[in-house]
Amino acid sequence: MGTNYYVDFKPPCPCCGEGGEKLHIGKSSGGWEFLFAPYPEHGLTSFAAWKDYLKDRTILNEYGDTITLADLINIVEAKKGGWTSRTAPASSWGPSPRDCEWSDAEGYRFSNTSEFF
Repeated sequence: MGTNYYVDFKPPCPCCGEGGEKLHIGKSSGGWEFLFAPYPEHGLTSFAAWKDYLKDRTILNEYGDTITLADLINIVEAKKGGWTSRTAPASSWGPSPRDCEWSDAEGYRFSNTSEFF
């Protein structure tokens, strides 16, 4: 089981509520290291860049709960040392290729695919 995290990228119209857009920050799954979604077009290709980007923004989990940046950082840090696509047992990963992720300079996982969204 996992939890996805999002940030408002383009807030909805204040009058009608339409047109909002969220960016998927990443996913926390049991036993796994946190997996980030990269957005190169916004410079979001490292945990450091995500932290800077999220400083003044509202972070939500998939259930609609607001999460502070400090809480998200704690979640990410607590997941260090968990499984990655290269270290997970086949029973937890499946037969698909294991080349769908990469790490930033600090060793945080990023996905090359949107399948985990």
